[in-house]
Order: sequence, then structure tokens, then C-alpha cells
Amino acid sequence: MSTPNFDVLILELIPFSQSGSGFVREDTANLPEDQQITIMHPKNRVIMNTSIIRQETEKGSGVFINVETRALYNQQEIIKNKQDEAKMTPSLRDKIVFKNGFRTVPNDGAFVGEYNWAKNHAQNESNPNRPLTADGNPLLQPVFREVRAKAKAHDKNIYDFQLAQAMGILYKLVKEKAGGYEYQEDEIDAVCQNFEVQADSPEQKWRSLVELAKAEPGVFLKAAKTIEQTVTIEIKHALQLNVIAIDGLVVKYTDDNSAIKTYSNVQNTDDKKLTALGKFYQSAEGKEAYELFKAKLEAAKVAVA
Repeated sequence: MSTPNFDVLILELIPFSQSGSGFVREDTANLPEDQQITIMHPKNRVIMNTSIIRQETEKGSGVFINVETRALYNQQEIIKNKQDEAKMTPSLRDKIVFKNGFRTVPNDGAFVGEYNWAKNHAQNESNPNRPLTADGNPLLQPVFREVRAKAKAHDKNIYDFQLAQAMGILYKLVKEKAGGYEYQEDEIDAVCQNFEVQADSPEQKWRSLVELAKAEPGVFLKAAKTIEQTVTIEIKHALQLNVIAIDGLVVKYTDDNSAIKTYSNVQNTDDKKLTALGKFYQSAEGKEAYELFKAKLEAAKVAVA
């Protein structure tokens, strides 16, 4: 097995209010552009997977043209006409989603192409080679930037405190074992749900989360804690409304007595069972189950309203 490349690109959306950015909100795909971008940084924001780069027509010619690029999952080539010549076709995995304003892209595995595409993107504010107009101004307004660890002198203590808290969350996702470490993949996936983390392995996912925490510990903490608190509150509410119930080692839905999860004697108290259920709902494995849970909870709220 090859050694993963832990070079990770952390991308952050730039707040904006003007049209022409290329952003497309999933729930407004068929609306006029000015309606698509009226909300600043919704939880999920999709941008087009195409861009342009400034390229010399021939080496040493001094003549430059703008060439269209495209990010395709599991493809390293980013020049669109070369992709077309090689019959590389788009797929649903090519969608460029920012969650809570962020997206992480490793320079590794199936994401090498997207990494290079984002680094050279015409609307990447951090790209020093963005295409320019004849007046020397950027051809297109920036829509995202690369984020790196930073701390101003006057708030360095706050940064350090937040980073320590964020790393505390991440260290709990890895356990030491003989000769190395064991990554808790389900729990790592639960944290990844807060951000659009692109990675093939739990090691790479954890590294991406570490880099994000270093870059923006405050943002990381807020998102990580918010979803955990939200799920905990929803579960307590579901108990109060008799949507779910604990029956011995089983947590079940009361409307049809179907089991949600069955636990061992390790979860020997109701609180431990509900905590474990919350972690399950936050994991990738529990995503569909969580959607069903929320639908039943909302129906119960409507019934008592």
C-alpha cells in the first residue's frame, strides 16, 4: 500500500452579495441567479465543477489564452478538452459542495485532480495566477480562498485555547495500539458530517480534520458541538413525545415497535444507550436512519401542535 499524501487543501467560501459567481444552491437550481445567491453561507453550497486557467499557446510564445478546466472524481487530468478526448465522463461524485462554508481536498488518491483544479481555479482568491482582464484586474470575482493556520498576536491565547479543545475532540477519535494507531472510522465520519471532507481513508479524513482545526479552531468547535447538541436535544424530545422508547437493550420506535439499535450490557444505563444512539445518528452509517428519525419526530410535533 502506498503512503498517503497528507497535503490537504482547506477551502473557505468568501461572503458575497453580487451575481455572476457561479454558485448554485441545490434548492434553487432553476431560479434566476440573483435568487440563487441571496443567502450568505447556507449550510450546503454547491459551485460549478468547471473553471478556467491562463495558458500559453506554445511554450515561449508569450501568447496566452484562457482554457476551460473541470474537476472529475478519480481523474488527474483537469483540462476539459483533454478529458473529452480521453472520453472521461462526469458523474455525481464530481459535485463541489461546501458545508458550513468549508471544503477539504487532499492531494491524494481520487482527489488529486480536484486538488490541482482548486489550486488553479480562476476564482480562488489565493491563486497568484488567476486570469486577468486587459486592465490587469482579476477576470472573475473570487468565491473561495485557501485557509492556513493563523493567529494574530492579540488573540493568540484564544486561538491556542480553541485549538487545544478542537484537538481534544480529534484525539478521542484515535486509539493507540501495538505498533501504531487505530482510527475510529464511524466516529471520524460523524465529525466529517459537519464539513465537506474529501478523503478515501480514515487516516486521510482525520488528517483533513486536523488541518481544518488548525486553520479555524473556532469554526471547527462551533460546528462539531452544534450538531452533537442538536441530536441530543432531538432524542430527548423524541422520548418526551413517545416517538422512541427504551425496552431493555433495545431502543425502538413506538409506532411500529421496530428496533432502531440493540445494545450490549456495556450500555447499561438509559443515558449510555441514548448517547450511543446519538453517535450512531451522527455517523455515515446512521445517516438514513437519522432522516427517518427526524421525519417521525416532526410528525409527532405536528400531531401535538
